[in-house]
Amino acid sequence: MQETDLRKALKYLYQPRAGEVVEFDVPPMNFDARREDRCIGFAVRSGPDSKEAGVTELPGFRQSAAWLALAAGMAFAVPAVFSMGLRWERSLFLVPYVGIIGTLLLVYFRRHPLSMKQLTGHWPFALVGIAAASVVLLRNIAGQPASAVPSGLQLVMALAWVGLAYGVTDALLLNVFPVLAVQGAGFFEQQPSRSVRLKRGVVALAASLTLTVAYHLGYTEFQGPAMVSALIGNAIITSTYLLTGSPLAAVATHVIMHAAAVLHGMETTLQVPPHYLS
Repeated sequence: MQETDLRKALKYLYQPRAGEVVEFDVPPMNFDARREDRCIGFAVRSGPDSKEAGVTELPGFRQSAAWLALAAGMAFAVPAVFSMGLRWERSLFLVPYVGIIGTLLLVYFRRHPLSMKQLTGHWPFALVGIAAASVVLLRNIAGQPASAVPSGLQLVMALAWVGLAYGVTDALLLNVFPVLAVQGAGFFEQQPSRSVRLKRGVVALAASLTLTVAYHLGYTEFQGPAMVSALIGNAIITSTYLLTGSPLAAVATHVIMHAAAVLHGMETTLQVPPHYLS
């Protein structure tokens, strides 16, 4: 079957001249209504310096499923080997965790880069989302038993390693990556309809919770009722991204949660595994 490059055949549609309204007839095309929710956006130019928006196709099922399956497998394997199997203490465990999961995320984001605008999203709403989610998560941490908190240089190192590095890696893996795998980087920029946003949002949240389960099953301490707490917490964090369109909101909220866990006492706070019974 001969393929047609519509950008060349219909150049007058994809590269309209700025400041000019032109009437045209849309040629007949084959259209699959089942793919309607996968395509958003349109070609438009509003000024001499504007760029063509083009048509953005959302990630397909196979592509999304492949990335999510790979991430779920690695998310489970790392804690299963280094925590449940080898029982490495937290600071040492984070070396392979940040290294291996960080490499996976690096490969993904190199293939699917985010612009600064896509990263920040609607930042005023993101700030509200961060504040609201943090209040709920910090109240949960405050209700857990406290334990010894490091001081001086050890506290600074704990905040940098467990709070920042661990928090950013967790956030990207559990809250940002699954949303991007389902929706794509340019989803919110194209201002999708409410129905498309709702459908993709529900699927993205389900993907996030699936990764959350896979990851936490690698820890002995979460193979029970504690899993519910992990699901609720990550549902809240992922929602900050879905509701504000800002991946940075989810990352910042997760880092704040980890930093609060360090200041409350890492050995008794559920949010910073692993923990081992002596």
